[in-house]
Amino acid sequence: MLFYWELTLACGLACRHCRATAMSVGAPGELTTAESFQLLDDITGFGNPMPHVVFTGGDPLRRNDLEALVRGATERGIGSSLAPAVTEDFTPERLAGLRDAGIQTISLSLDGSTASLHDGLRGVSGTFEMTMDAFEIAADPRHGSRPCRSRSRRVGTRWCRRTPPCTGR
Repeated sequence: MLFYWELTLACGLACRHCRATAMSVGAPGELTTAESFQLLDDITGFGNPMPHVVFTGGDPLRRNDLEALVRGATERGIGSSLAPAVTEDFTPERLAGLRDAGIQTISLSLDGSTASLHDGLRGVSGTFEMTMDAFEIAADPRHGSRPCRSRSRRVGTRWCRRTPPCTGR
């Protein structure tokens, strides 16, 4: 089971397709860190196999406690993935910290084959180049585990923490 958790509405983008109204800071009523840990405890009640949590938003990187939440999921035996917006918050250091906390996969959205198309959809100039850079950051073994790449109509990068290395399926 996949459990998509919209951690925050805060986001630095203004995507035309987003159903949320992105804002620069979190919305009133978003779960606190303590309430988030309680939700993780509740998720363990689903039993085995444990659900896999996808941290999304808005932009989950806007949460200062994201690494703690990922670590909390990992400690509870819950696998987790990240679906961030690509903004200035997406850095090699932040990504390495999330990998250390236990993030297993990441999804990055590329919404057009050119900067004009992608940036037009994302509502912020320069996001196409930042996204292309983000793919390189995510695939760079200096920022965490060995990368495995899988290719499809949507480009994706997956990290492997198992031996032998994954086959990139």
